[in-house]
Amino acid sequence: MNKKHLLAAAIASMTLFVSCTNHSSQLPEDPKDKEEYKDQNGNTWVYNAAMMYWMMRAAPGGGGSYFYYPNTGRFTNAAGATVTPPPSVSSGIKAATSSQSSKPAFGSTGKSHSSAS
Repeated sequence: MNKKHLLAAAIASMTLFVSCTNHSSQLPEDPKDKEEYKDQNGNTWVYNAAMMYWMMRAAPGGGGSYFYYPNTGRFTNAAGATVTPPPSVSSGIKAATSSQSSKPAFGSTGKSHSSAS
């Protein structure tokens, strides 16, 4: 095998490896009820379709529970108060390049929010 073939095989292998690993820091866009997502900080997020929020179960040794509402981009604590979560919570799932604070950082749930006339 010559150097060109070896290089092509190496590039193809690396491309396949990179495409198979999930580097996403975003929650799934069209989640199903009780779907789970584990973020880069070890927190587990579970979707509640009826209430349309993601609930975070903290990693061992982590903080309390948080709820994320993708339609509004709002976080609440267990008492229902709107909060700014610590970086260990929000950085685990928000896109690092997100520059629009008023836009939900996680995408949509696929549900239409237009009002019927």
